[in-house]
Amino acid sequence: MLKAANAAPDGYTVLAGSPLELIYTPLGVAAAKNKPDDVKMAALVGHTPIGIAVRKDLPVNTLDEFVAFAKKADKPLSFGSTGVGSLYHLMAEKALQNVGAKGLHAPYNGLAPYLKDLMGGTIDFAVVPLIGPVLGAAEKGNIKLLAVASAQSIPTLPKLPPAKNTKGFEDYQFSIWIGVQVAAKTPDAQIAAIHKAVYTALGNPETRKTIETAGSVIAEPMTLAQLDAFYKKEIVSGAAMAKSINLQAQ
Repeated sequence: MLKAANAAPDGYTVLAGSPLELIYTPLGVAAAKNKPDDVKMAALVGHTPIGIAVRKDLPVNTLDEFVAFAKKADKPLSFGSTGVGSLYHLMAEKALQNVGAKGLHAPYNGLAPYLKDLMGGTIDFAVVPLIGPVLGAAEKGNIKLLAVASAQSIPTLPKLPPAKNTKGFEDYQFSIWIGVQVAAKTPDAQIAAIHKAVYTALGNPETRKTIETAGSVIAEPMTLAQLDAFYKKEIVSGAAMAKSINLQAQ
């Protein structure tokens, strides 16, 4: 991240970045040296959908049932994430805020360990990317997926309902997008060249298949002006969500 942001602004150093490190790390990690506006977006490649999952023996099977259960729980529901201020942390806190319930946050060093504890019943629920290991755990019945945080169902899990169908979650729409970024001072001509090259590559069926096989949804092409507006909106949204749960960087 810092290497790309601090590189000579000539368009030869690019970053395949997501909101996790570009936006949310600076919000939750006091020692983070990068800021969201250190880079500009040259292209948006795709999105990885995110879902709400619970341990297999939690007595709920839908998000509506989870809401009812959380409201009546006699102790805070425990949940895991990839760290304080991570998107998964903020989304879980936002879900509890929507419910009007309290939670106990357990930060982990990566997805794998907290997915393992979710499967083992150590934690009650988590927000998870809907990719290979998570889908495998759900298929085997080791966890239960309740909803996807998107405007509509996704092709890989057509029966998984959108969270927005549940009262209080109408605006609960998030994803992990993957984009191509360059240092903020890179000249427009170089950014335009990268923009064209990336979208040309995304027109290749084999390239698209590789991305989709990994669990991502190819993004619709955007102009550079649209990308700039999209990224700025994401920055504002992330900061607002952090403020809404009174996040303190650690």
